[in-house]
Amino acid sequence: MHEVKAPQPKPAPVKQDISIQQVFPLTGLPAEGAVNHRVIAVMVNNHPKARPQSGLQKADIVYEVLAEGDITRLLALYQSEFPKKVGPVRSARDYYIELSNGYHALYVCHGWSPEAKAMLESGTTDYLNGLF
Repeated sequence: MHEVKAPQPKPAPVKQDISIQQVFPLTGLPAEGAVNHRVIAVMVNNHPKARPQSGLQKADIVYEVLAEGDITRLLALYQSEFPKKVGPVRSARDYYIELSNGYHALYVCHGWSPEAKAMLESGTTDYLNGLF
């Protein structure tokens, strides 16, 4: 004899919340609504006589890179918060522009080296220069 089994009930579909939470790409922190504004990259002086700097606590990322000799400068990237004041702002260097371009950022500086001037004036980077 063959045993006849009753059909098994199908499990009820599980409802999933598929809402997508918006986050700031540089920090992963939650954002209210879509993040549709560019990163702003600001050159900041890091010389001991330039301290304390303004606005660094609001930066999403801060790079410290050797500029020349034993002097470093900071590249502060802002997207999730924008301080009222940032600085003191320093001159552009080509390697900082390359870092900034990796974020498709608006680059902010005050002056430039000859190499940085050539890069910025080539039109490949959007920038604001405090000298002009």
